[in-house]
Formats: sequence, C-alpha cells, structure tokens
Amino acid sequence: MIEARMLHQYDIPLIMKTLSHFHNREGLEEELQNQVGLISWVVKGPDDTIGFAYGFHAVNPGVYEVWAVNTTNFSKYKIEYTRYMKSKLDFALSTGVARRIQIYTRLDKGLDKWAKALGFTKEGVHPKLGPNSEDMVSWGRV
Repeated sequence: MIEARMLHQYDIPLIMKTLSHFHNREGLEEELQNQVGLISWVVKGPDDTIGFAYGFHAVNPGVYEVWAVNTTNFSKYKIEYTRYMKSKLDFALSTGVARRIQIYTRLDKGLDKWAKALGFTKEGVHPKLGPNSEDMVSWGRV
C-alpha cells in the first residue's frame, strides 16, 4: 500500500542519501528544507521506504507548479507511485482546486514517458533553463 504524509525535517537526510539521479544536488537539500511545513509530502511504498517527495506551489490563482524528487526506491513501485500521483493531480483538477497544473522536466525520454503517464501535455522546450544550463521541457494539464 502506498502511504503519504507531510514532509518533515527528519526526512531530508534520508532523501538526500537515497536520491536517484537528481541534477542539482547542492541546492536540493536547502530547497527541501524550505518546503517543510508547506504543501509537501513524502510517499512511502509497501516496504516503508520513501519512494519520492513532492509538493506544489501557486503560480497564479488556480495555477500550480508541482515538483517531485525521487529516490532510488522509486523504481521498486514506479507503477503504484505513478498511479498515486496521477490520482492526486486528477483530484485537484476535477474538484476545481486547480484549473492548471504544470511541471518542468529535464529533456529525457524516460521523464517524457512519466509526464505523459501523469496526463501532462508537452508544451515546449526551454533552452538552458535548468540549474546547470540544461534544456528543460514544460508540461501542462488543464
């Protein structure tokens, strides 16, 4: 069973220790610390390990940007985690909490597949937008 709870300060060292392939590791720990107490969660798999952390913030009224950081444990339950995340996005849009949800990913075929599985539509490629000047892809759901 997939379980989620609010992100806590004590989760951050474990997330940092088990990060998968995040592209800007240095600024991530501080950014995660800034998310504690905001709209952010950790999601655990049936084996009680953290698969990923995620959260969102308002860009405009009714428009939210979602972030997610997965750990090396994500691949164990990637189908279940993807279903969980899609259900949360579907709920936000169907109940009117959000009229638009957007994400950014690195230019990567695996991330493209994941974003599409979550129901996002590719909106564009943004050259050198990433923290290390890598190209990023914007995705949206309405």
